[in-house]
Amino acid sequence: MVRGRAKRGDCNPSSPPFGYSYDKNLKILVINEDEAKIVRYIFQYLADGGTLAKLVRELRENCILPRPSSHTLPNGEIEIRPNYWRVDKIRSLIGRAVYRGVVRARNPEAPRDASPKDTSTWVEYAVFRMPMKMQR
Repeated sequence: MVRGRAKRGDCNPSSPPFGYSYDKNLKILVINEDEAKIVRYIFQYLADGGTLAKLVRELRENCILPRPSSHTLPNGEIEIRPNYWRVDKIRSLIGRAVYRGVVRARNPEAPRDASPKDTSTWVEYAVFRMPMKMQR
C-alpha cells in the first residue's frame, strides 16, 4: 500500500517536511512558500561555502525559526513550544530525500523480516509532482 502511494507521489506524513504542507484533498505534499524560502536560503548558503555553525548563528540572529513543536502533556493538553535551529537539525534537513524530489519506500523485493530501519531495503521513487527546486 505504501509503495503504491509512493510510486504515485501520494503520501500521508504525520508531519510534513519543513518547506511543505500536506494537501488532504490531493493527498500530496505541496510547497509552503514561506518555509520554502528558508529552505532555499539554507541550501544556497551552504552551496556558497557557508558552514553549518555560521548558518545556525545567522538564522538565530535574524529570528528565522523552524516550525514550533507540539508536545502532549500528561493531562492530554497539547503544548506548543518554540523550536530553534541547531547544526544537527540543519544536517537532517539537507539530507532528506524529499528535497531531491523523491520519496523512499521499502523495496517490494526486500525480505519480510528485514528491519524497516535498514536503508539497504529502501527504494526511491521520483515524485515529479512535489520537488522543491532551488530558484536563484
